[in-house]
Amino acid sequence: DHHVPHYQRLEFLGDAVLGLYVGKWLYTHFPEVPEGKLTRMRADLVCEETLSAVVREMKIAGFIRLSVGEMRSGGQNKPSILCDIYESVLGAVYLDGGSAAAAQYIERTLGPRLKEDNPALEHLDCKSRLQALLQATGRMPVYELVGTEGPDHAPVFTYTVSAEGGVIGSGSGHSKQAAQAEAARDALERMGV
Repeated sequence: DHHVPHYQRLEFLGDAVLGLYVGKWLYTHFPEVPEGKLTRMRADLVCEETLSAVVREMKIAGFIRLSVGEMRSGGQNKPSILCDIYESVLGAVYLDGGSAAAAQYIERTLGPRLKEDNPALEHLDCKSRLQALLQATGRMPVYELVGTEGPDHAPVFTYTVSAEGGVIGSGSGHSKQAAQAEAARDALERMGV
C-alpha cells in the first residue's frame, strides 16, 4: 500500500551474517560437540521464536510499515515478520559498520542467549536426546498436536509426545517446532534425564 522499497534483500544478508556469527560462536564455545548437533543448536538459537522475542524486547515493532490489511491482522506481532525485521536490521548494520558492528549488534541483542552457562542451551536438542534414549529401548517418540490457542497472528501450539501409546510429556510454544521441543524437554525431565 505504501509503494516503498522493502527490506527483503537486507533480510537475506542479515540471515547470512547471523548464521555465520552464531555458527562461529558455537564452534568456539562447544569444541566437543559434533557438527550435526551444532547445526541444530544454531537453528534453535536463530529461530523465528527467539528472534521475534528479541524484537519485542527492543520495542521497535511500532516502527514497522505494513499494508493496511497486514496492520489489521496484527502484523506488528507476527513472529515471522518480527524475525525478518531482526535480520534486516542486522543486514543494514553490517553494510553500514562492517562485521565488528554486526557482532556488537548480535551480542547486545542476543546477549544472554549466547552464554556457555545458559541453561537453555542444555535443552536445545531435546528432541534428538529423547529419540536416542527411546531408540535404545526399541521405542520411538510420537508427537501429536493437541491444541492451538490465541489469535491467528500469534498462535500457541500444544503438543504431547508419546512412546508406545502412553503420553510421556507435553509442551507449548509459538511454533510447532518449539512446542515439540518443550514436550521433549518435559519428557526428559519426567524421566529424570
